[in-house]
Amino acid sequence: MIGHHDVEVVGHRGAAGDAPENTLTSFAMAVEQGADAIELDVHLSKDGRIVVCHDATVNRTTNGKGAIADLTVDELKKFDAGFWAAKQFAGERLPLLEEVFDLVPAAVRINIEIKSDSPALRESLIDMLHRRGLLERVFVSSFNHECLINLKKAEPNVRIGLLYDVEPLTPTQARDKYGVDIYS
Repeated sequence: MIGHHDVEVVGHRGAAGDAPENTLTSFAMAVEQGADAIELDVHLSKDGRIVVCHDATVNRTTNGKGAIADLTVDELKKFDAGFWAAKQFAGERLPLLEEVFDLVPAAVRINIEIKSDSPALRESLIDMLHRRGLLERVFVSSFNHECLINLKKAEPNVRIGLLYDVEPLTPTQARDKYGVDIYS
């Protein structure tokens, strides 16, 4: 048995069908609904902080405009990430990854999806996982397999999950192709 269900229930971007995606409210709702794990997406802000947002820009999910990489956390925290979903979510902000770690109970695993092979993001993420002792609870996934392999080489104990938009490799094929252990 996986978690407390016969299958693992993962809240994709939290409870994105019921609350604004990738927000603290969405993650809290996923936990309340019984998710065994949550999935989220991250990008690095201009001032080097790990911000939770699916897109590289804030244009679609907030009332702001611009690339996360070009904005500081202070600037990003001014944007409303909930107004578009419903009145009750107005004022919701883009969370930092550390805020999600603080919110989500230890029994709930976290799947962090990264989009690109950024050495700065890789170093920040590894540092945060070590500081918080989260290497066993977190796994990192991506469609960009090269960034995962580089992450795994930088920190052999990190768990990685390969995402696919084409026919996937078997775990053995992936291990043989990339030369590292694959978590999922």
